Amino acid sequence: MTIGINLIPFRIQSKRAMRRRLKAWIIPVAVSAGMVTTPIVLETYRRGETEKLQTHVDHLRTSLALDQTKLGALTAELGVVQGRVERANALRSKRAWSDVFALIGRCLPEGSWLTSVSTDPVAPTGSVAPKAKHDKTAPITAVALEAPRRLKIVGFAKDPSEPYQFVTAVKQSNAFTSVKLTHSRREPVLDGMYFNFELLCEW
Repeated sequence: MTIGINLIPFRIQSKRAMRRRLKAWIIPVAVSAGMVTTPIVLETYRRGETEKLQTHVDHLRTSLALDQTKLGALTAELGVVQGRVERANALRSKRAWSDVFALIGRCLPEGSWLTSVSTDPVAPTGSVAPKAKHDKTAPITAVALEAPRRLKIVGFAKDPSEPYQFVTAVKQSNAFTSVKLTHSRREPVLDGMYFNFELLCEW
């Protein structure tokens, strides 16, 4: 029979036992604390990221609203410019004035004659007031000339049916989108009575 004798002092044995008990408690407490704090940390992180994303979304929405406002203004300005360009192109290429007058001459009945052909709006006339000699700081004003959109034709006819014949012939030429006889009335002209008529052609 063997008998074991523990010669370690009681004080040291007590410390060792205390350390063993502390280890036995620390591990479960640490695991429990980790289980409790991990969801809190994850939730805090999620909220922080959500706030960052929301701030970024708000910034993008503000930028989008500003860009849409600018786009609307640019679109409206582009429409105005395109309208001017189209009217200018119509005058330069599609509406050669020599061809227009030749067309009018072909459509005009033999017993009729024209007194005036004018555009609407009428081209501005008159003189520009001279600038002062030493006024070098005066602002320069840009003047936009609107292209004509209508043609007014005025003339006289011997027979009351001739203005209507003239309108029909101009319409059949398909040179204008709209041709209207605005009036035809009998008036005294020099040696007799004739029918004064007016056509309004639009393109």
